[in-house]
Amino acid sequence: MPAIASSRRPHWITAAATSLTALMLATPVASPAGAQVPVPTSRVALPKKIEKLSPYLPQVSCDPVAKPGVIAFARLVRRTYPTTGSLGITSDCAVRGRSEHKEGRAWDWAVSAHDRADAARATALLNWLLKKDGRGKKYASARRLGIMYIIWNRRIWGSAYAKDGWRPYAGANPHTTHVHFSFSCAGAMGRTSFWTGRVAKTDYGPCPRKRGGLAPRYDGPNSEPCRDENRDGDRG
Repeated sequence: MPAIASSRRPHWITAAATSLTALMLATPVASPAGAQVPVPTSRVALPKKIEKLSPYLPQVSCDPVAKPGVIAFARLVRRTYPTTGSLGITSDCAVRGRSEHKEGRAWDWAVSAHDRADAARATALLNWLLKKDGRGKKYASARRLGIMYIIWNRRIWGSAYAKDGWRPYAGANPHTTHVHFSFSCAGAMGRTSFWTGRVAKTDYGPCPRKRGGLAPRYDGPNSEPCRDENRDGDRG
């Protein structure tokens, strides 16, 4: 699998990822069994308002460059759980199927569902991402990070279907060796409140110029939904 950082990553992405990394912090919390299991926290003051749940924004372009928000999240998780690994952020556009890895908007966290310690770490992180915050906002950390969907151990949680909770995942890969995280465009670019302290508006990303064709590479926020694009699911 490809490494987290792509050699094709532009300088501005490297600089953004470096600045986001400086905002990381991990705080230990008690697990149900009483052991201390760390979870991340933001080092910026979080606003009262919070991001909307992201719509499903599938890969529409070929842009396999690791984005700064994904790099920062991967480093934060690895720093919080240093014995865990990474299976990478990007994938080649020639690989079959639609995947946010092809836009540098997804990360595979290497933990095993069959290892008790790994499973406890994954449970702690996922519970932290999806629990209510102190103001009663559901899925608070996932929303502040711009996480669009998560696949782990034959289940999937998607922000577009959050009310359905964890759903069965029947994809060819059961995701028992890693947790898959896909990010919204704003989350991938590190513009969300977890990093900035400012609530990010929904960014719909680049739009294909014609139905069934590829969109241009991401070059800035887009506040308008793309037309004629199949965005009715989450796939992994």
